[in-house]
Amino acid sequence: MVKVFSGYSEDMAINPNNLNKIFVAGQAMSGSKYIPAIHKTTDGGNNWTKRNLISKSGSAYSVTIDPVNNNIIYAGGGEWENYKSILYKSLNGGNDWTKIGGNITGYIYDIAVDPVSPSKVYAATSSGVYKSTNSGASWTKTSLSGSINCIKVYPKNPKIAGELINSFLSRHLPKIVLSRDLKELMKSYEDKHLEFKETLRYDIQRKTISRNVEKACLKTVCAFLNAEGGLLVIGISDDKRILGLSKDFQTLRHKDRDGFENHLMNQVSDKIGDGFLNFIKLDFHEIENKVICIAKVFPSDKPAYFKGERGQEFYVRVSNSSRPFSMSDATDYIKEHWR
Repeated sequence: MVKVFSGYSEDMAINPNNLNKIFVAGQAMSGSKYIPAIHKTTDGGNNWTKRNLISKSGSAYSVTIDPVNNNIIYAGGGEWENYKSILYKSLNGGNDWTKIGGNITGYIYDIAVDPVSPSKVYAATSSGVYKSTNSGASWTKTSLSGSINCIKVYPKNPKIAGELINSFLSRHLPKIVLSRDLKELMKSYEDKHLEFKETLRYDIQRKTISRNVEKACLKTVCAFLNAEGGLLVIGISDDKRILGLSKDFQTLRHKDRDGFENHLMNQVSDKIGDGFLNFIKLDFHEIENKVICIAKVFPSDKPAYFKGERGQEFYVRVSNSSRPFSMSDATDYIKEHWR
């Protein structure tokens, strides 16, 4: 199955009783902006139909099929401009969709349906976990707060799994890494888990492409990989001026988000290594009609080295900087960090 959508794909659900029926949550291009959309195929991916959920900028982040009644499907996401949740439900296999979940706050990243009692539905959001006991008609917020990206229900012992996931993530990932809440980011200062960069490769002062500017972004990625992970926000200065990616776009062969993503991931592959691509996820958002990129970097399971002009360089995120380590210090750090 090969399909190139006009936007980005975030999640996929396959009907367990008919593998030819597939749903993809993500975005679709509408004019000059991306809007939340659900793509559907009933023939294993040869042909697709699209349903735009709303007309405002945003994305569908999750799509879930009811494990008992496969005609019931839930789709969740977020509206970027107003930081609102998006939640829709279909009762006829994705042909028609109805808006639900009006009292949920924050972007919806994942949805889980209890396989024993399917009227119980859970939503993992940027503000915590919500629960419905009436198939999504109404929702109540649980005691689990913070940004939660994933939630599952155990088939043999149905219960909310968010607590276990939240516990794991709190030990291994900073909450900021999981957050897509732009309001929170704009109020935050650079720290161990957050870095702002004006551009990826364009030197604003000299008005030209700069290897040093690009290296600064890549060494931040490398430092996050070698520490606890973090967010690299490109298109916003450290004093919170929103510059966008237009200057970077103009330096690329394909002057759009796809070209930007391809270039950045190619640079990671070339300067850090192919084995680290799966630890990086790029999200694009619009603020004040300007596109920014948030590179979500997860902590690596092995040391990451930057290929510099004079050989390998090793960086670790310490406080609000990406600190270079000597090879002897790196050896000691590696023994302790990955023991």
